[in-house]
Amino acid sequence: MAVFSLKNCHFAAGERSILQDISCTIHKGTVTAVVGPNGAGKTTLIRLLSRAVRPTKGTVLYKNKNLAEMPTKVVARTLASLPQIRYTPEGLTVKTLVEYGSFPHRSEWTSLNENDKQIINWALEKTATKHLGRQPLSTLSGGEQQRAWIAMALAQKPEVLLLDEPTTFLDVAYQLEILELIRELNEESKMTIVMVMHDLNHALRYADSIMVIK
Repeated sequence: MAVFSLKNCHFAAGERSILQDISCTIHKGTVTAVVGPNGAGKTTLIRLLSRAVRPTKGTVLYKNKNLAEMPTKVVARTLASLPQIRYTPEGLTVKTLVEYGSFPHRSEWTSLNENDKQIINWALEKTATKHLGRQPLSTLSGGEQQRAWIAMALAQKPEVLLLDEPTTFLDVAYQLEILELIRELNEESKMTIVMVMHDLNHALRYADSIMVIK
């Protein structure tokens, strides 16, 4: 089953063409690595899939529906996206960050119910960040911060996880920890994962398929 189908997608910023004539299919339950040189449009592709931007031309289908026409909250209940650059408010703790992930499944003014709390605890345990719950995010190492952000994404209960360079700025040991976690999420939860990567060896080891952008 196709989770995403891109049909002749173009994206331009002003007069600058970033993506041209992209057509591809991403299947349910797979890990796809997006690789290519700097400036090729890898991040833009992730942004198209997450609906952060819309194609200048062409169509992005999500579960056979036009992604651009789907309600935001409906998309947020099944799709989580972590950009490479993220803003962290001063003093934000790990547990509070992860609690934000459950917001798409709640009414605007409702508090966490028991099911929400169970999912948040599962996300913290799955990413080995439960013991860091009360610590401000800014005090953690790069690898710990990345795990905390992934925990927040997991609290959305996503079927699809989009990651833009999840191992950037991490040393090799942390890179492998994060990639092992991503692969484990895919294998245990059948989660569909699309991630931008720079290291071809890591892409070959941890992805089912590789998309190369010129």
